[in-house]
Amino acid sequence: MIEKDYIKKKIDLFVKELVSLLSKEPPKEEKLKELALLAQKYTEKNLSYFLHSDTDTILLAYKTDTETLDIIAEILFQLPDLNKDILHKIRDIIHYINRNSTDFSFQRNQNLTKIEALLGAD
Repeated sequence: MIEKDYIKKKIDLFVKELVSLLSKEPPKEEKLKELALLAQKYTEKNLSYFLHSDTDTILLAYKTDTETLDIIAEILFQLPDLNKDILHKIRDIIHYINRNSTDFSFQRNQNLTKIEALLGAD
């Protein structure tokens, strides 16, 4: 019985790694590093600033720069572990952008629809 469980776990681990390899999905740590680099490059702040700051602080810091707010929302949306707090933050940023920007974005509104669905599912 124990031997079968061990073999099954090894096969499950192999399948998981194979799927990850075939889908070319980077590991969580690598994706976080890439997102952190993008955040630093395009916003001049690190990713943890956006994760630990409340929405009002972020909106005040980028009040007139809706393009950068759009980048911040997209970076946060790409995080591997989205929790309710982050989803609410992204939703609020997108609503702010939609109210204050003259640019329309299908991608931004698609993300908003996905966020609303995720929040509604909880």
